[in-house]
Parts: sequence; C-alpha cells; structure tokens
Amino acid sequence: MKSARRMAILPLLFLLSCSGHRSDVKGWESIRWGNTLTNAKALLGPEAHEVVEKPPVQGTPKLGYRARLGIDGMSIGGIKCSVLISTPNDSDKIIAVQLSSADNLTDNLGARASEFQTFMTLLTEKYGAPKIHTRIEQFENETVMWTFPSTTITLAWQEDRFLKIGAVTIEYKATDRISLDRL
Repeated sequence: MKSARRMAILPLLFLLSCSGHRSDVKGWESIRWGNTLTNAKALLGPEAHEVVEKPPVQGTPKLGYRARLGIDGMSIGGIKCSVLISTPNDSDKIIAVQLSSADNLTDNLGARASEFQTFMTLLTEKYGAPKIHTRIEQFENETVMWTFPSTTITLAWQEDRFLKIGAVTIEYKATDRISLDRL
C-alpha cells in the first residue's frame, strides 16, 4: 500500500519540480542572502572583483547599502551584463544583486527594447508570471516585479528620449523582514 502511494506521488513531484515556478528565491546564482563578501568571492571565482565606489554627490539620498563586488562582461541570454553585489553600509552580508545591460547609457533604444524582452522571457520562464507589470509610455518606463518570501526581483527599462540614453536592469533584493514585521 505504501509503495503504491509513493508511486502515485512521484509523477506529481516531478511535474512540480519541472514547472519553473518557485515558492521562494533566496539569492542570486550561488549567492544566498546573508553570505559574506569573502564567501561570495569564493563562490564566484576570479571574475568577481572589489568595487571602488565614488563618493556620493552632496545632497543625494543614501540608499543604506552599497556595491562591494562586481563582475564585468557576464553573458545572460546572449546579452553582455555587468553585475554589482551589494551589502548594507555597516555590514559585509549580501542583500542585493543588480545586473545591468552593457547597452545602458548609449544611444541604442532598439537594443534595450530587445534586451528587456529577452530578460522578461527568461525571468518568466524561470519564476512564472510577474506579480506587477507597469508601463508608462509617455516616459518610456516599464517595470516588472516578481515577489517571493525572501526576495523581490525587479526588471526595469527606462528611457530618456531627450538625452537619448536609457537603462535595462534586473535587481534581486533580499526582503527586509524586520521592516515587514513592524508593518
């Protein structure tokens, strides 16, 4: 009887594991939220390098976290990206990862449109349908968000037609559980 029940459950478990939808995301690639920079550097290998940040412009708001490690020239879906790995200002425990297209800040709207669509397709295949999708056509801004108990993933495309520059980014960010508990 027990083996018959196990045999009935196996196909269901297989389908769930292949569905591409996850109940939680606890980091990016092999990095888990709370890993130290030393641990992340060991996991990522020699491509990971320390990031030297420029001092903030006076009067700009502080984010509470900063980029500490970077990877240049990573290819995702055939798109060259740079990766920034961030920690709180007062810690070495990782809380965010941002991927930016190499075509950011160039006069290449067509490339960014294609890259946004490629990232959207890949993220949807991996994580399922997004929770939020907003588009403001007059400003050429589009934001897509996936939320999980441990992570928020935000895909953003922003264009400035006047300056003829734009950006496509993906940010993986740890959920701030302390703040959520206080709400």
